[in-house]
Amino acid sequence: MLSAHAREPGGALARFDAGDFAALCRFTEAVRAAGCAVAIVHARKAVLGALSPRENREVPPLHYDVVRRVKEAFPTLPVVVNGGLRDPVSVIAALEWCDGVMLGREAYHRPFVLAELHQALWGGAPPTRTAIIERMQRYAARELARGERLAPIVRHMLGLYAGQPGAREYRRALSEGARGPDADAGLLRRAMPVSARSPA
Repeated sequence: MLSAHAREPGGALARFDAGDFAALCRFTEAVRAAGCAVAIVHARKAVLGALSPRENREVPPLHYDVVRRVKEAFPTLPVVVNGGLRDPVSVIAALEWCDGVMLGREAYHRPFVLAELHQALWGGAPPTRTAIIERMQRYAARELARGERLAPIVRHMLGLYAGQPGAREYRRALSEGARGPDADAGLLRRAMPVSARSPA
């Protein structure tokens, strides 16, 4: 267990000293020498044994500066930063100094962020949620025809309306409906919030 002092800002948990960075560089050099072509570096230092997996996702501070220093130390190694980046503004800012950005839970819990990123990076109008659902509906129909179940397919769509009116009802309708014995691909459209059912 970590003491309360260790968890405080500036405490042991927040520190990343010269020894830590030297160890990270040695590790990076070793994996590069073994054939690693791209380094994906999480900006949060995991504290194994002292924090639970959930605490490790939330308690240690993010150190984007450390990942940036790794890129500077290994300029020819493509470096991708991971951890805590949730919106196009922060992703584009990171892309000014690194070679790529990895999104994990944010893309899973709020998949529309990928459409927002596409618009921010390449311009043009992002696909609408309605268009995404129509495309996913065609995919689901093909997979169901091959004998797959709907629930594992639609679970990746549960966060499509996150932050939008009707998001909770959409999640519930999709999650519960997909487990039914007669679940079909049309559920994706039927689950849409009422306010979103007109073409957008």
